[in-house]
Amino acid sequence: MSISPKVFECISEALDISNCKELYLDGLKVPSITDELKNKIQKISSLTVLSLNECGLQSLKNFPALPNLVRLEVTGNEFPGSDLSHLTHLTQIRSLTLSSNEITSFEQVEILKKFLNLF
Repeated sequence: MSISPKVFECISEALDISNCKELYLDGLKVPSITDELKNKIQKISSLTVLSLNECGLQSLKNFPALPNLVRLEVTGNEFPGSDLSHLTHLTQIRSLTLSSNEITSFEQVEILKKFLNLF
């Protein structure tokens, strides 16, 4: 399953906006985070909000490093709770929306204690 071409169009548009703060890719097919996708998203260094709701995301492996990201939405995807460990480098996260994924136990969300700014 490949990434929707519309995803790359949205990222290109965001790169054209000086100091882009928010990127919404909701409903676009993103089954995994490829190196190409990761690198393109990381180029939007000013990004504070990233929304990947209902994208069919099956894994958080290879999640982009976004030092200014404060809100991440990944509702309605298919990744397992164990993949939350791939987000620990997002040290500024204050809001994280995870509902309707394959999180099956409280132990899987224990990793979120590392997010000191999360409320």
